[in-house]
Amino acid sequence: MAIFQSLKDYPKADERLMECRYQIATTDAGEGRNASAYQTFLDLGDYKDSAAKARQYEDTYASAVQHMEDGSYNEAIRTFTTLTDYADSATQVKESKYRKGAALMKSGEYDEAAAIFDSLGDYGDAAERLNQTNYAKAEALLAEGNDIAAMAAFRKAAGFKDALKRYYQLVYVYTSDGSIATDGHTVGLKSDGTVVAVGDNDYSQCDVSGWTDIVAVSAGFFHTVGLKSDGTVVAVGNNAYGQCDVSGWNDVIEISAGGNYTVGLKSDGTVVAVGSISDGECDVSGWKDIVAVSAGAWHTVGLKTDGTAVAVGYNDQGQCDVNGWKDIVAVSAGTCPTVGLKYDGMVVAVGINDYDQSDVSGWTDIIAVSAGTFHTVGLKADGTVVAVGFSFNGECDVNGWTDIGNTRTLE
Repeated sequence: MAIFQSLKDYPKADERLMECRYQIATTDAGEGRNASAYQTFLDLGDYKDSAAKARQYEDTYASAVQHMEDGSYNEAIRTFTTLTDYADSATQVKESKYRKGAALMKSGEYDEAAAIFDSLGDYGDAAERLNQTNYAKAEALLAEGNDIAAMAAFRKAAGFKDALKRYYQLVYVYTSDGSIATDGHTVGLKSDGTVVAVGDNDYSQCDVSGWTDIVAVSAGFFHTVGLKSDGTVVAVGNNAYGQCDVSGWNDVIEISAGGNYTVGLKSDGTVVAVGSISDGECDVSGWKDIVAVSAGAWHTVGLKTDGTAVAVGYNDQGQCDVNGWKDIVAVSAGTCPTVGLKYDGMVVAVGINDYDQSDVSGWTDIIAVSAGTFHTVGLKADGTVVAVGFSFNGECDVNGWTDIGNTRTLE
């Protein structure tokens, strides 16, 4: 083409130049360089069918716009995609996908809508719409009674409205619902607020038949604690260390019985504790901004509002070494190990690992965790369960479990 340009005064050089440009434009069109092809056809004007080909781009673009306006999003996406770099076709592909995602969300097709918004990255407010879609999905799942799937959806919607708060609430329900507690004895909370207990009763730790209005229970080595609907606490059993001296507590929203001590989380985010202080397990008076507590045998762990964790008590195996944890949404203190559930569904653990009970680094999509003495259990978003550690009596044999709504280890 450069040669024909240099020979512009030579007979037919201009015609040959236009033919070269026409062929180049045709090649560009065939290889998806539509912006360049359109401009060349437009410049060629009346040469052959150049004007018609230029108009074809304009008509195709106009047709794609009409498809989008009519709600025929798949056709609009297909047409804009064929136009590649013509005008703002690439942007219009994203806009068509965005509108399709919005329509799908409105019709309750949340998974497909979420996939579209996720693929759009930083286009417009697609990231916010992704959160909005997951939030709407979570609410729909809650309405269906599918709390486990709702929990996972709220987690994905973190940052939108109160999604994270509602996720925390569900995590609490499924990790600390207080309906069953066990150590050397087993305690059960009934739907009418009464309590039943069986097992070792040497210290009257099972004498709970007169309890009423109970909303959560927790069992220590030889004592039992119950949280009442009015925020007060009751306790029975061995009181050698004062672990049952809870009659003066009020405004309590969560309880956890350790080995020989009891911990309570108050509504203002502070923590109270009574019982054994031999290892510092009750040194929680300075804690604040706490949203969850868990008492192990001789150590106590607290989850803070900022997703970090604090721990006090016996630390011979490093079970209190949680200072570096972040993005935590739930904690569980076992006899020696401490386990933390992260916002992204991963799990961290510190403490004893002689039976691999802390080997949780490969776990994913976890929504609840519980640490025991020799094993750790995790509930996955799909309702299945994973477990690590020593399986003395088959306590880690959970591979076939499905549709599980709550997971607790049996100490």
